[in-house]
Formats: sequence, structure tokens, C-alpha cells
Amino acid sequence: MATLNEYYPEIVFHPCETLNEKLEEMKMSRKEFAIRTGKPEQTIIAVLKGNSSLTPEMAILFENITKIPAYFWINKQARYNEYKAREQRKYAVVQAEVWTRKFPYAEMSKNNWLPKTRKIEEKTINLFEYFSISSCEAWKKLYIEKELKVAAYTSLKHTFEPHAISAWLRQGEIQAEQISATEYDKKLFNKNLLKIKDVIPS
Repeated sequence: MATLNEYYPEIVFHPCETLNEKLEEMKMSRKEFAIRTGKPEQTIIAVLKGNSSLTPEMAILFENITKIPAYFWINKQARYNEYKAREQRKYAVVQAEVWTRKFPYAEMSKNNWLPKTRKIEEKTINLFEYFSISSCEAWKKLYIEKELKVAAYTSLKHTFEPHAISAWLRQGEIQAEQISATEYDKKLFNKNLLKIKDVIPS
């Protein structure tokens, strides 16, 4: 299970910071830079202000002018994008606190379904991983609104404890996934088929 203890930089700057510094070093105006790249000035200004992403195409163009490799610009933009996404993720985790508290987390960790922790943020992240979901809204769509039209996901909308029941249902799924498929045995199949027919009313 993932936790908030994994290291991620506290802040990552948009590549515009480096690009602005480079233009200043080159004593080149935004307008001249736009002309040299062949991109609309408005597009370049948006990137330089950090209001727009630097695309791989731009990275190739910037390479010729700044003499800084394209992969540098691409990687810098990718790190910034991940940083922004993780910042939004932190907000989603905080917003799910009420949802998290409805689960019998202590019992689930006692059964070794989830790691023990007292931190509500870590509990939320662990529950997201347990259910293989990205948000509490996704859980709601699977177990309450039953948007996935398959038998495995029966709506728990009118059950007394939907959160606890969904935890047990999910555990069943996890255990089923861990069962290795056995080789098909025709004799065994026919033998069991006769037993099933005896149980099913004609």
C-alpha cells in the first residue's frame, strides 16, 4: 500500500522559470524568441507566464535557440505536470475524510487487509488502493449507483452498512484473483455436474 511517506518535492517550478532566465541571459525579447521559434507570440507568452504547457514540439524548437536539449524541457514539464496532479490529489484525499471514517478500518487492518495507521490521509489512500479506485466518487459509482452493469457489483444503496459490506465484497474479489487456475479435468467436471443437477430443481 502507498502512503504519504513517499518522497515528492514540496514544490516544482514550471519550465517558464528556466526559460525566462535563459532569455534574460541571451538578452532576447519575448517577441524575438517567438519569431525565432516560428510560434505565435501569444502562445510563447502563455508559456513564459506559466499559463500554458510546453509541448514536445516546442521543446525541439527551443533546443535550436537556447542550446538546451529538448529532453531537458520535456522532463521539466513532465515533473511540473506530475507535481500539479499530486497537489490536486492531496486535496481529493482530504475531501474524502468523511467517506474514510465510515469504514471499519481497524477491523480491516486486524484481518491484514490494510496496513495499520492512525493517519486519516494514509487510511484514505490505502482504501483507494484496496478498492482499486481513484476517489470516493468512483467507489460510490461502483457500489452504490451500480454504474458498472455486471453481476459482481450489486447496488448497496439500500443496505444498512454499504461501506463495510463493500469491504467484504472487495476482499472476495481479491482472494478470487489470487486463486490460480487449475487444469481442466473433464471427468471431475462431469462428476460435479451430476451433483449440481441433483441440487437444481427440475
